Formats: sequence, structure tokens, C-alpha cells
Amino acid sequence: MVQLSQLETTNRPFVYATTNNIKEDYPHCFGIICPNDLLLQDVVLFLDPVQGNYIKTLLLHSTQSILVDNQDELMFQLKLYTTHDLIMEI
Repeated sequence: MVQLSQLETTNRPFVYATTNNIKEDYPHCFGIICPNDLLLQDVVLFLDPVQGNYIKTLLLHSTQSILVDNQDELMFQLKLYTTHDLIMEI
């Protein structure tokens, strides 16, 4: 068990170590994990038209693009790292 000892508080404000823009730095990540060791994937998903209407109005990710949209199916693509967060969402 780790225990804090001799903790001292100060009036100094916290300063972030970086000013990076998350949307620009992690455009192909889903959720809170953005791995450095996985390959970027084109994930293609198929849905029936009813489920497709939902996905068209509430995007899974900003990289989402529709490949096929007809009365039988919706096929769309995401360009992401296939992390556990993405798999659990699907």
C-alpha cells in the first residue's frame, strides 16, 4: 500500500505541462486510450436501415464516412486505432 507522508500544500497554481490540442493530437483515437504501438485501421461496419438512421444522426467518431446508404443497409467506415474502448462501444 502506498501512503502519502509529509504532504505540503502551496498557493502556487497548477500549470499544465503541455498546451496540446487533444482533437488535433489524437484524431484517430476513441475513448481515453490512444496507443502508440497499434496500426491505424479502416473499420467498416454494416447496419440495418433503422440502426443506420441512428448512426447517421449520432456519429461514433469524427472520421466516420458513409460508404453505402440504401433501403437494405448502411455501411460506414471509421479510421481509428482498434482499442478496447472502440470494441466495447461497437
